[in-house]
Amino acid sequence: NRSFIETVMTVAHMAYFVIGDFTNARIILQEATEIVKGVAVPFAPILRMGSDFEPITLSDLRVNHRSLLETFIYDDERHLMENLQNRIINPAIEKEKELRSLRQNI
Repeated sequence: NRSFIETVMTVAHMAYFVIGDFTNARIILQEATEIVKGVAVPFAPILRMGSDFEPITLSDLRVNHRSLLETFIYDDERHLMENLQNRIINPAIEKEKELRSLRQNI
């Protein structure tokens, strides 16, 4: 749905970074592609262990888009929450600083 993607893009433009759960990749794949290609904001993909594999789209996007972080694979909700700050949020904040620095040097 185009209006849904436009809403997601608007929110992404206001965000410091975006976390996307690819456990059910069909739901987020199109939105993630649009965000990574169209918004200069760090994107942190996460995936629950035992789910499908990481979509090839993410690997393809990493080639040309610095804003896409490595995928964090979590065991369960507790594992995700225990690692949220150090493995997802902190790297996203560091990536945002890097991207901001690059924009300022252009």
